Amino acid sequence: MPRVRLTHEIPQPTLAATPHGPQALDLVELAAALALHIASHEPASYSPSSDLTSELLGRLEVRGLITRADISVLLELPDFTRTLYDPIAFRWLSADGAAFSEGHLKQLLRARVSALETTSEVLGLWRTLATAELQGYYAYLLRKHQLPVAWAISVRRLSLMWFGKLTLSQMRYSVWCSVRAGTSAYMSSGGDLDGTRRHIDDSLRKRMSWVAQKSPPGSEFVPTQRNSVLLDIFLEDIARIGTDYWLALPTADALRRVR
Repeated sequence: MPRVRLTHEIPQPTLAATPHGPQALDLVELAAALALHIASHEPASYSPSSDLTSELLGRLEVRGLITRADISVLLELPDFTRTLYDPIAFRWLSADGAAFSEGHLKQLLRARVSALETTSEVLGLWRTLATAELQGYYAYLLRKHQLPVAWAISVRRLSLMWFGKLTLSQMRYSVWCSVRAGTSAYMSSGGDLDGTRRHIDDSLRKRMSWVAQKSPPGSEFVPTQRNSVLLDIFLEDIARIGTDYWLALPTADALRRVR
């Protein structure tokens, strides 16, 4: 079966829902399955954004690994479990419990990473996680200022344009500045949502361009809250790059420095 890479922008092809064991999963799916195991006993979010969480769980469902249920009926379904932080109720469908155990998936993931001949898959996952984190941070700021959270999806396109020039920390800074400017515009306009969105979008493009030219320090925009489960897996088992995840450009050279 051809390997399917996860990106946050490219539609995924349809996969047959008949896995032949964890060896049939690609790197992203292995990480997603392991994260689901860990999220059932660790009080941390599953992934950096709700959109990415939905995409990954959909991948696992299509693979035939899990089925999901509405969290409200969890108590009526004793064979279902849930994640501790997110409202996700699910059940593993694999008959081979040992093959899909947390310990075996972690071992298999590390072996898969060690066997990679190029950095392309790891780099793709880095960019996917960073885009999701940027979208999640943008949504958090919009929610905090009582603006429509749906606006945050626009940052995906901008991240594609700027990830070769800006670090995740620098983009977080740009988003923070732009939402602050948009909030002021919203208040001074008497609640003009359309005008506020245009103001934020324009401010974000200008701020990113300015940051790319001036390159101010960005360490203050490294988050201090707990990482998502999936990000911890990425930093501990796939690419041990530490704070370079936020402070370095997501490039193959950055990954080679720690391999």
